[in-house]
Amino acid sequence: MGLSEGSLIVRFVDGEECTFKVLEGSFRLCSSELSLNILKYDYGSIIEISVRSGGTDLDEYPVLMDLDLDEQAQGLLALTLLNLSGSFMNKAFNYYNYIAQGKMPKSEPPPERPEYPGDINYVGKWEHDSVNSWAFPMFPRDPGKIPPYTVFLLTKLGNSYRAYLALSSDQLTGFIGPGPKLVTFTGKPSQNIKGWPLVVGISRDPYEAVENAVKLASMVTPIKHRRSKVRPRFMNGLGWCSWNALLTEDLNHENIVRIVKGLRDRGGVPIRWVLIDDGWQELRNGILNSVKPDMSRFPKGFRALIDELKALGIEDVGLWFTVNMHWRGVTEDFLKSLGVEGYRVGEGYVPMPNLEGAFKLYDAWFRVLKVEGFGFVKVDNQWIIHRLYWGLCKRCRSL
Repeated sequence: MGLSEGSLIVRFVDGEECTFKVLEGSFRLCSSELSLNILKYDYGSIIEISVRSGGTDLDEYPVLMDLDLDEQAQGLLALTLLNLSGSFMNKAFNYYNYIAQGKMPKSEPPPERPEYPGDINYVGKWEHDSVNSWAFPMFPRDPGKIPPYTVFLLTKLGNSYRAYLALSSDQLTGFIGPGPKLVTFTGKPSQNIKGWPLVVGISRDPYEAVENAVKLASMVTPIKHRRSKVRPRFMNGLGWCSWNALLTEDLNHENIVRIVKGLRDRGGVPIRWVLIDDGWQELRNGILNSVKPDMSRFPKGFRALIDELKALGIEDVGLWFTVNMHWRGVTEDFLKSLGVEGYRVGEGYVPMPNLEGAFKLYDAWFRVLKVEGFGFVKVDNQWIIHRLYWGLCKRCRSL
């Protein structure tokens, strides 16, 4: 159901590694107590790992486990966070985004036939490798070619498909690779770790195998299958996002209203919602400094813009920001204006590394946005959580 008869390795910060044959249940391993719990169903399995050290802290990558991926496995599809397109993606972004708007591109054009995935170079440590917020597809020829930082893997063996979905839960984050291995990560060395790093969905149909993996993940994490989610209201109509039309340089009150009004007037395009994307912020040295927009771009403030858009027939207006509020965080003045605390990272502040503290910031921020008239938000950059709070606490839970 996903595990092989190979090895399970527990790592400690002093460099010691203890290897054991994969066993289900609880057993002692060197100076630690390890529990490997596998919940088995007709359509797949869930893997839980719990390790309690007898003294020495466990490593940041505490448990490695062989996966049952036969060399005869076919049709491998891997989605990895390892950046496989860095050599040309930035060029494509800075070229075609500006060409599409009739502007001078900020980069030379990317190659028409870029090499993909090209040379894959990695150290094997999250903090040192070129990982990305996007999951890049790769089709390894055999299980031994599975790239590191794989978060999803679909394989076929005979008439059966297996969908491996790596999870972030409790204190552990799971990755697959390099090769047919489950690699776990935790924020800081500690003597006690626990989590559900992997689920495996099984079916004769590949789509059902993926669906089964999501169903299993929903049992142990906040993940929900889309059928059980409430359909967001803004998905009931056509929307317009400022990013693709204005990027950041030309984003302002006048241009947003001009474009939305033009679309509705000239062709009767039934736009029902508008998203104000990146570029609205008042920044200080690249750090978000105010709950109010940049007054040179939005001299009347958010409320006046939203009122004008709604007068044109727009039902909902949303605002873009990142999970850490902005790419480099926020200033102390921003926090003071909301009456909340933040956690210092570099030159800026981000939400506190605990659920209660983070909630206070988001709650205060959402209250401001609601008063301004916003109906929804787009929260970007969520992958950065690992790096924001790297090595911070011994019992951090996934936010």
